[in-house]
Amino acid sequence: MKTRETASEGFRHALALHHTSYTPPQQDPALVGTMTRQGRCCELGARAFPDTKDGEQDRTATSRKDIRAEQRQANDSTRVAAILRAPAERAGRPVSSASLRQAG
Repeated sequence: MKTRETASEGFRHALALHHTSYTPPQQDPALVGTMTRQGRCCELGARAFPDTKDGEQDRTATSRKDIRAEQRQANDSTRVAAILRAPAERAGRPVSSASLRQAG
C-alpha cells in the first residue's frame, strides 16, 4: 500500500485540491442551543424522578398484585351474576339486581 510519501504526483495533486476545497461541517447554532436545552431538561428530569430503589419496586409489585386480585374478584362476581341471571332470562322473566344480590 502506498503512503503519501510514495504516492503518485496525481494523487498528491488531488489530495491538495481536496484539502483546499474541503470545509469541516459546522453545527447550526440553533441546533447546538436545542441540544443544550434538551440536556438540561434531561438532567432536571433525572433529579425530579430518581430511579426507584428496591423497596419502592417491591411496593409497586405488591400494588400490582393487589390490583390484579381486585380485577379477578370483580370478574368472578360478574361471572357469578351472569350464571344466576341466565335461567331467569331463558324463562323470559325480568331480572333485577336486587334478586341477584339475594341469590348470591
